[in-house]
Formats: sequence, C-alpha cells, structure tokens
Amino acid sequence: MTAAHALVLVAHGTRSPIGRARVRELVDGVRMLAPHRRVLLAHVDVEEPRVGDLLAHEGESADVVPLFLSAGVHVRQDVLDAARDVHGARVLEHLGMRPVITDLLVEAAQTLRGSGPVVLASAGSSNDRARAEVQALGERLAERLGREVMVGFVGGPGPSVEAAIATASAAEGIVTHLLAPGLFADLVAKHAGAQGIPVTAPLLDTDHGRAAVARDIVAHVAAAV
Repeated sequence: MTAAHALVLVAHGTRSPIGRARVRELVDGVRMLAPHRRVLLAHVDVEEPRVGDLLAHEGESADVVPLFLSAGVHVRQDVLDAARDVHGARVLEHLGMRPVITDLLVEAAQTLRGSGPVVLASAGSSNDRARAEVQALGERLAERLGREVMVGFVGGPGPSVEAAIATASAAEGIVTHLLAPGLFADLVAKHAGAQGIPVTAPLLDTDHGRAAVARDIVAHVAAAV
C-alpha cells in the first residue's frame, strides 16, 4: 500500500454549518488514525466535491466508505455508479451496517429515562431494502434495550416519525438515527418538542460518537485489505 492509496469517505452533504463541521471533524479523526492514507471527503448532493468527480480525478485504487446509515439510492446508485468505472476503486460496507452504530444508538437510548417505548427516527428512503434495514435495526435495539422501539422516517414511504410517536403511546423519547445536525435532525427535534419528550443528538454530534466512528472506519478498512 502506498501513501497515494486514497480512502474516500462519502457523505450526503448538508447546508448546515454545524453538520458540515461535524463531518469534517470525523474526517480529521480518520486522518489522525491513518496517517499513511490520503483521506478524502466527497458528497452525493449539496456540497462539493461530488463523489463522481473526485473518483474520476484521483480515485484509482481508492477504498470508498459510504457514510450512510442505510443503503438507499445514494449508496446503491450514486456511490456504486461513481466507483464502477474507476480502475481499482472498491466500495466497502456502508456505515449503517457497522456494529458501532448499533452500540452508539444503544448508548444514546440509555440516556432516556424510563423503560417504556422509544422512537427510532431515521432519514427514510424510497428503497424497500433500506427501510427494511432500519426496521431490523429497530428490532435489535429493542432486544438490547429491553423496551419497545418504534421506527419512524422523516421522509419517504413508511411510518413517519409523527405516526411512530402516536403508535408508541406514551413514548418516552426519540433516538436520532442520523449522523450529523441538519434539516432532518431539526425536524426530529421539532417533533420531540411538540410532544414534550427528550431526543438524543445525531451520532457525530458528540466527541465520543465521532471518535468511535473514526476508529471503526479505520479498523474496517484495514480488515478489508
């Protein structure tokens, strides 16, 4: 492996200054843990550089890690299509499938008082498999927490966050299944405020979350060599 062998982290992109800062802090954390790699950040929307442009310019032999919590259209089309024609580029498992995400969500949920139902608030997707992935995550969380977990989506088909709160009568809080602050996190917080229930922060909005995800990314990429 040479110093020119790139590690490309692909985020969605956001207009939120805080959200942008949190993602860049994650990238900086990965750089510190993997000084032998060129760690680059690309996006599928809103921000530059776009993943297709970056990979076309300097993506040969790159390892690509999608920073997405489910494998919807952005992972299955945008990222995979961008990497398909780049010699040696390989797309690794998206972040949402990593055990570290489940662990962080469990830790966040444990800060919510009580033992009653909680709502897992996710971004949503038009892709059936992506939504099923989140539903399966909700079941794992329920088993680990020993409390009911209802899944709600901010956008797309499936139960909305509002509907999940209504279904989980006397919901005691919302677990935010989002990476960084931004529009969707603001909407989740708004739903929580309307119901007068607590809500956990996006996963990269804490030093602990960013450090845990950075360590996992580096270990995951190293194991895939």
